[in-house]
Amino acid sequence: NQDAAVLAAAWGVNDNAMVHYLQRVAAKPGALGAVNNVMQLGTQLARAEGRPLNLGHLKAAWADLMPEIAL
Repeated sequence: NQDAAVLAAAWGVNDNAMVHYLQRVAAKPGALGAVNNVMQLGTQLARAEGRPLNLGHLKAAWADLMPEIAL
């Protein structure tokens, strides 16, 4: 999903694995809104740890936001 890749770039995400994960998020209910929510929460999780945003933060954010939908 190119829109998810553009949104990821707007958030400063250029890691291929993270972009691919966000594209998978965009294919689920909520589409780009879900991507934005995952980025917001993932960024908060990373800041709380004092670490750069990584794929683990995105996965943890998805699990918190949509625990009933596996990704």
